[in-house]
Amino acid sequence: MGMAKEFRFHFDPRDKIIREQAARIEFLEDKVEKLESQVKRLLELLEGKAKSKAAKKPVFAENYSLERNQKKKVKQTKQPRKLAGRKPTKTKRNQSTKKVEIYPENVSHAKCTLHRSQFVWRMIDGHAIYVQYDIYDLPSSKNLPLPAGVRTNRSEFGIEIILTSACLHYWIGISLDNVCAVMNFFTGLELPKSQAESLLKQLAGDWDKQYETIAELIALQLVVYIDETGWQIGKKSCYTWVFSTSMYVLFRCGVSRKQSEATAVLG
Repeated sequence: MGMAKEFRFHFDPRDKIIREQAARIEFLEDKVEKLESQVKRLLELLEGKAKSKAAKKPVFAENYSLERNQKKKVKQTKQPRKLAGRKPTKTKRNQSTKKVEIYPENVSHAKCTLHRSQFVWRMIDGHAIYVQYDIYDLPSSKNLPLPAGVRTNRSEFGIEIILTSACLHYWIGISLDNVCAVMNFFTGLELPKSQAESLLKQLAGDWDKQYETIAELIALQLVVYIDETGWQIGKKSCYTWVFSTSMYVLFRCGVSRKQSEATAVLG
């Protein structure tokens, strides 16, 4: 019998390291390829955004060329601006729809002559009427009679219009713009906001002396009834005080609730 040969296999640890490194390299190459693809897509996206936000060429509606500027410019004459003011008497007379003659008391009408005409907006049956008052008096008279319900000889609005505006603005609490709108809607009176504000100031000035007189008379009374009530105008709280005696009543509207309001009247 022949002799059997013995074979021995030797394991080299370096082979394992080589295999692991090869697998690692393959994994990294695959990852790099994916990252490069993502970077490419991001670059394309950024380039598109940059193009969309790039400055566009200006488009001029007007011609700013040198040739245009060399043309002769024709000067345009401006129309004179019409200044606001009082209406001429002729215009007022044509606008008025009612005429009323005013004579002094206890004087014969035959002895009187026409001194002047006054045009006033009045509230008649709920509608605004432009009235022409012809003022008659003796030829030598200087104190001409005044139409009833008209503040002065230069007033253009009756007292009822002023009181209505004051009620809407101070008691109900609507703005002057809405006051004018309400007056126009219900009466047909076109009252400018500036005119409404002027009327309220005139009313305050007219009543200032009478107000102080009534306050002094109330302060001298032995018994005075006092009360107050409040309401809201938007976020603002307002109060009305009433001071009443057997003969007089005084209101303080749109004030605070402090004790100083009572002190201002009673001292």
